[in-house]
Amino acid sequence: MKALIIAVALFATVAGAQSNQDTSAYCRYVEEQGKAQEIVSVSPVLTSGITPAQGTAPQQFVGVTDSINNIRKGRLDLKIGHEACVQYIDTVTVQERIQYDMLSLDRAALSNRLSLIAQATQAVNALIVDNQKLLDSHNLPKQSVYLLDKQRLALELDRQATAVAVADIYVPELSDASTDKPS
Repeated sequence: MKALIIAVALFATVAGAQSNQDTSAYCRYVEEQGKAQEIVSVSPVLTSGITPAQGTAPQQFVGVTDSINNIRKGRLDLKIGHEACVQYIDTVTVQERIQYDMLSLDRAALSNRLSLIAQATQAVNALIVDNQKLLDSHNLPKQSVYLLDKQRLALELDRQATAVAVADIYVPELSDASTDKPS
């Protein structure tokens, strides 16, 4: 059992490191694509051809054209690459939060169950003490105390099973904000 818990913890650590590597690799890819698209958009276009014959002899031409729209589009391509990276990081962060918050909720529910079992055990122990006084004065049959002992033992078994279930849940610490966001 201990080996399983260690393996799960090790896997979660390796998966977290892999996730950070994947995120940074994806961000580099998207930002490089944005830079490449910006270069293509901003670069002037070389045009050449032959003018159509409209009463004069056809002429060959060569020229360079550029557009203000292409320059603006290039800047937006670069910005889109950066925003795609930020969106990807936010998406991965939310997915991790959902995955591990479910485990946190399970763990919190089991911890709450442990506290309720402790309260119930205290109440049963108090009843056992009260019934023991009545049993000593011969005003209560022994079976009543046996039933309370049986309930106390059932609560103890439930407490142990719940404590094992709480110990089996591994929840890594996640920060509230992603630290891998590009600037």
